[in-house]
Amino acid sequence: MRTAEPLELEHAAWQAAAAGRAAEFYAGVMASNARVFLVDKQFTRAAALADWAPGLTYRRFRLSGETVLPVTGSLTYVTYQAIVQGGRVHCSTLYVRHGGRWLLTLHQRRPLPATEEPPA
Repeated sequence: MRTAEPLELEHAAWQAAAAGRAAEFYAGVMASNARVFLVDKQFTRAAALADWAPGLTYRRFRLSGETVLPVTGSLTYVTYQAIVQGGRVHCSTLYVRHGGRWLLTLHQRRPLPATEEPPA
């Protein structure tokens, strides 16, 4: 069975959020020591799953500018921009390969002002 690659996992995460299944999805792909940094919040894995369980949902979103940077054979960094509910954010996620599959270990989002160009 083929293992999902980091960029595929990012797209799958947004699809899960669109379907109201974010917590369920992330429970299967987050490392036990994962951290999530949002503009006004910082989460451990357990705190993120608890916060998202009530139904983190992004009904409409669009991703662009996806970049995948393999750092080593077991470490990959993914960046992209997302348009979500009228706002733009820059996202970056660090994945570690463990036990033959990719696990999310760090995710960060920051808003992009309407006039700011996305990072290259």
